[in-house]
Amino acid sequence: MPTRSRPDPEGPELAILEARLGVTFKNLSLLEKALTHRSSAASRAGGPDNERLEFLGDAVLELAVSDLLFRMGRNEDEGRLTQIRSQLVCKDQLARLGLKLGLSEFLRLGRGERGGGGALKASLNANCFEAILGAVYVDQSFSVAQAVVRRLFLSPIRYRLRKTHAKDPKSLLQEISLARYNCLPRYVMVKETGADHDRRFHVKVVLKDQVEASGAGKSKKAAQQQAAAAALRKLESHSSA
Repeated sequence: MPTRSRPDPEGPELAILEARLGVTFKNLSLLEKALTHRSSAASRAGGPDNERLEFLGDAVLELAVSDLLFRMGRNEDEGRLTQIRSQLVCKDQLARLGLKLGLSEFLRLGRGERGGGGALKASLNANCFEAILGAVYVDQSFSVAQAVVRRLFLSPIRYRLRKTHAKDPKSLLQEISLARYNCLPRYVMVKETGADHDRRFHVKVVLKDQVEASGAGKSKKAAQQQAAAAALRKLESHSSA
């Protein structure tokens, strides 16, 4: 039978975190693993850390958020949905969510990392949140992980879908490029694929040789919006790194 004992007798009760997530783990050691940073003594002694679960949780999160956006944003085009998703799953947003859940209370860190304020680091909280989603997926199912995402992301999604003044990815990227690089984004047609009745355009966008991203769509405009959205995600990941 999976254990329900406390993996860390000196830490806070993991049942508190389970209650905040709305999940009761069958195997509590999976939750412990999701909370274990590679700097911790357990990890240095050969025990597991949360990086593999973080890798899995990142994919679970993107699919769950994409599904919610697809169902809730019925009148939104692909570019707009991509833009909203990138805002929701960026590291800064996930870090704020992790801090709101109080993950800093439960993180297993090495003495040096904790002494340096690691428990409040944005990157550690964001990564830990993704690892927890990965742990929920392994321990339970995708539908349970999806329920966690729905509970935490429903209000932010509704808020963003109501923002009628929100800019499309191309417009937003143009503003950022002018402000940051003092130039306009440059869109380059890479290739066209598919039959005449099902054409697909592939485009890349370049920002002053500093950022390059690609996109594809059923029209040149849609492909450019996808490339712009990909560039925005790159800029967000650079700023939160």
